[in-house]
Amino acid sequence: MKAAALQTSTDAVLSLRNISKAYGPVQVLSQVNVDIRPGEVLALLGENGAGKSTLSSIIAGLVQPEAGGSMTWLGEPYAPDSPGAALSAGIGLIHQEIRLLPQLSIAENIFVGRLPTRYGRVDREYMEAQAQIQLERLGLKVPASRKVEGLSVAAQQLVEIAKALNKQARLLILDEPSSALTRSEIEVLLDIIRGLKAKGVACVYISHKLDEVAAVCDTIAVIRDGKHIATTAMADMDIAQIITQMVGREMSNLYPTEPHEVGEVIFEARNVTCYDVDNPKRKRVDDISFVLKRGEILGIAGLVGAGRTELVSRCSAPTPAATAPRCGWTAR
Repeated sequence: MKAAALQTSTDAVLSLRNISKAYGPVQVLSQVNVDIRPGEVLALLGENGAGKSTLSSIIAGLVQPEAGGSMTWLGEPYAPDSPGAALSAGIGLIHQEIRLLPQLSIAENIFVGRLPTRYGRVDREYMEAQAQIQLERLGLKVPASRKVEGLSVAAQQLVEIAKALNKQARLLILDEPSSALTRSEIEVLLDIIRGLKAKGVACVYISHKLDEVAAVCDTIAVIRDGKHIATTAMADMDIAQIITQMVGREMSNLYPTEPHEVGEVIFEARNVTCYDVDNPKRKRVDDISFVLKRGEILGIAGLVGAGRTELVSRCSAPTPAATAPRCGWTAR
């Protein structure tokens, strides 16, 4: 089935025309045109380096585009010079990395930068009541007075969304929002996006997980090498067609097997244990051992905060045994 391109509509809440961005000689975006409508979930797709994050950063006021392009928001010219300006206009960006302040309460994070005051003091009762309304709207059943520290990654993601919605965001940009979530948490997130869509909130969904895209998105906008390839209704697409648009060629085998020899062990880690820099009693990595063979690709998987970075950082340290007696590795 050939994908049918959508026609430009005058009811778009956000319209991008001829948006370009270069860093020195590298042209990251080249005359991109995209429309986003109320209550629409638009998937912004492309390979790594295609320009998705740059485009979302331009919309969110983090990056300034080149001259010659234009944006309109709610029918008016739109050129945010900061994330605060974008959020004030009603556009919120939910980053892949959680950017909350763990030592503050959920309510304080939701109102950070604009704490409500009464008689010259922070009005905590009002702040927590308003924050609780947003949490309940998203189905997060925790008190707004609770500290962010200790919340699950999924709960923190919802606090980020509540923070944007509390500022009356009418467009949410979600950049790889499910990368650190479990399957059940992803389903909760997708249900929340469906609920926001029903209330007229527009969403831009950036993800490499095409099953999620197919489940929740109405429209597919594909960027390849910084150029807008097509905007197509999800109903007219399947995952194979999306991949073809993303890579520019038919993919007969998504995971081809390349025969090769796996040789001798060249790296071995034994009983690697690492502690949190800020909390010496907390283990970030606990008694991990593995071997790596020549010609082998070893995958280290886990959610955000599982200890992956600490593990490889410890194993790449020049003299780990000197600083951590229980941490050892051997390079061969």
